[in-house]
Amino acid sequence: MSRDYAAFEPIDVPHDLLAWIEDLWGIPAAAVASGNRFYRRSGRDEVWISHAVVHPPIPPRVHAIGTRLIDRAPPAGYPGTAFLRRYGHLATRRVVDLDDAQLTVFLSGATLRDVPGDLPGYHIVRYRGATVGRAIRRGDDLECELPRTLRLRAPTP
Repeated sequence: MSRDYAAFEPIDVPHDLLAWIEDLWGIPAAAVASGNRFYRRSGRDEVWISHAVVHPPIPPRVHAIGTRLIDRAPPAGYPGTAFLRRYGHLATRRVVDLDDAQLTVFLSGATLRDVPGDLPGYHIVRYRGATVGRAIRRGDDLECELPRTLRLRAPTP
C-alpha cells in the first residue's frame, strides 16, 4: 500500500491542544513544546510534531513529517501511538500499567477484560514504566489500539 504525499504547513505551538493533552493525561505541555516544531497536514485536521532541528522545504510534500501528534481536533481526536511512546512515560492520568500476562494479551491485539478503572476513553498503556501504546476503555475492558505492525504474531511453521 502506498501513501499519498501531503503538504505540511508550519504552525505556532498549539497551546490549546497541548493544554488538553496535559489535562487529560498529565503529560506536561512544556515538555512537549520544548525543542519541537508543529505542522498541520493539509486537507486534514492532523497536527504533527518534529524536532526543531528539522527544516523541511516549505511547504514540504512528504508522506509524513516527524510524528503525528493528533489525528483530529479534541475532544474527538486521539494522540498517535508514536507520540505516546515518546511522551507517555510522563503521563500521570489515564494510565494502565500491565503485568506480564496482560502484556502478552495486549501485544497480540486482543482486548483486556476486567481491568479496574472508571474513566472511559483513551488510556496510555505501560509496562514497567515504558509506554507500549494506546487503548480505549469500554466499561471494564481495554481494547488494544496498537498498529498491526507493532503486534506480536504467532510463528508460522
